[in-house]
Amino acid sequence: MHGESAPRSIFDGVDVTKYKPLVRPRQFRFAASVSSAYRIASPFLIRLAGVPFDVLEDLATPNACAAARDLVAQEKELHQLKSGALEFVTRRDSGLSSEEFAAWRTAIRRGKIPEQKIPPPLQEYTRVATIAGQSRSHLEHQLQEELSRARRALLQTSQQILPRYLVFGSGEVHHLIDHCGGELPPRNSRTRERERHLLLYLQRIAAKNDTFSEFGPSAWGSASQTGSALNFEPRPGIARREVFLERWTAHALAAAINSDPQTFLEHRPRLNPNGLLIDNRFVFVDSGMAIEISPQELSVLARCNGATPIHALIQ
Repeated sequence: MHGESAPRSIFDGVDVTKYKPLVRPRQFRFAASVSSAYRIASPFLIRLAGVPFDVLEDLATPNACAAARDLVAQEKELHQLKSGALEFVTRRDSGLSSEEFAAWRTAIRRGKIPEQKIPPPLQEYTRVATIAGQSRSHLEHQLQEELSRARRALLQTSQQILPRYLVFGSGEVHHLIDHCGGELPPRNSRTRERERHLLLYLQRIAAKNDTFSEFGPSAWGSASQTGSALNFEPRPGIARREVFLERWTAHALAAAINSDPQTFLEHRPRLNPNGLLIDNRFVFVDSGMAIEISPQELSVLARCNGATPIHALIQ
């Protein structure tokens, strides 16, 4: 019930872009500047993550990580010895034949050891190169063993936990669970991408408090000056559920309905709760802005109770 020249609407949801924010950053200060008149409220809320971190510990590969660190150290030492080894084999007085020279030069550049007699100046390089090769083989073995175990744990945990979470997601993510079979699929690029997405979802619900189903549990409590400092009474499973429509969903639904001209006469207007009707003016409480209301408009506003449709108001 407003003209085109009115800067704001006295009804809900007409021009939300002009609403002033409820909180401004400059209104916040450090705790030191807060008045001493403030006291800690008795009720408090503890928000928990959706699942324990234990689900991620089963996906760890500690032995492979340790083997990789050992290999990095051996590769670093081997790299430092390469220059000295190449310098020796390229010297004219190295005592190597042309065949031995070619074999050693190629092997050193590749970090290998040729099937040749080992001169004393190359024994240290040979020792480190041998250890590096053993470390590389050990890492490959650990990767094959631990990675297969971690992949199985990832698929099993995802099948147990994620279906109840992904039901709130878009339809594009449901295929992540649909393709989780009993046998491990070949680890090609598509499989790696799917496993990475599953891991990211598990990591999210283990580290973040969501509001989806049981993945955003909240525990209310109260502080008291008597008794112990803190008491917990956790219950197994879900103690209570609360189902509600999120704000953005309600706004999107209202915008879709408002954009349909065929539904206009079925709208049920009500006064904007951010204002008050005082005499012949509607005053916005957040800004003090006032809109003059004519007697004819006042009679219509008196019937705008959120239950009467527009087609009944104009009869």
